[in-house]
Amino acid sequence: MVGLRAWATRRRSSVLLVLDALGGVSWVALGLLLALVWGSFVGFVTRSEEEDRPGGAAMGPAPPTGRFSYAEEIERERRRLFDVTVLHTNPRALGLVADAPPRRFRVEIPGARVASGPGESQAVASAGTQMGVKLHCSGAGVRCTPLSSERQSVLSRKDVAVWLWEVQAERAGTFSVALTMTSYLRDTDTVLVEKPPLVWSVDAVAPPADDDWLSRARTCGGR
Repeated sequence: MVGLRAWATRRRSSVLLVLDALGGVSWVALGLLLALVWGSFVGFVTRSEEEDRPGGAAMGPAPPTGRFSYAEEIERERRRLFDVTVLHTNPRALGLVADAPPRRFRVEIPGARVASGPGESQAVASAGTQMGVKLHCSGAGVRCTPLSSERQSVLSRKDVAVWLWEVQAERAGTFSVALTMTSYLRDTDTVLVEKPPLVWSVDAVAPPADDDWLSRARTCGGR
């Protein structure tokens, strides 16, 4: 009888151990199931909120702008630039006369040639990319009309580029001429280098009373 009772006790203990083990597994499984359900619920709520916003999911965190790489690119391109000699018309040598034919203003990056000709002056610009040259005229009755493209590529020291304008004064007086030279990042509007403009005060004189002079001026104007 004693042996039977001992066997029964041991049997009951084994069953309890098995039940305890099964109960532990069940609780673990129940915990995992609850975690999965909660994660799905949170994901659904988040997606619903994003879809309700203007633009939907596009309103999430913005991707990196890349501004640092953009700044690095500009700095790298600036280091590649080199100085070139620029020959340009001396505005005071234009000999402007009121109500006379226009005079030509010329800017040239001459490549190998660096000597100035009659009526020319020199300046220095940064080349090695696309360059823009502008001539600004300000004052009553004066016009600067471009005859060439504002932007041209100067990629090596041997490249030649020429810009032309017609400058005309309708009446006598003093006006301002400013020459601006800009180096751009390739064919974009991003400025790599723009030095302070060259500025001159120029006088346009009144025409003489001799009508024959006016005829001669119209014949040789613009040369």
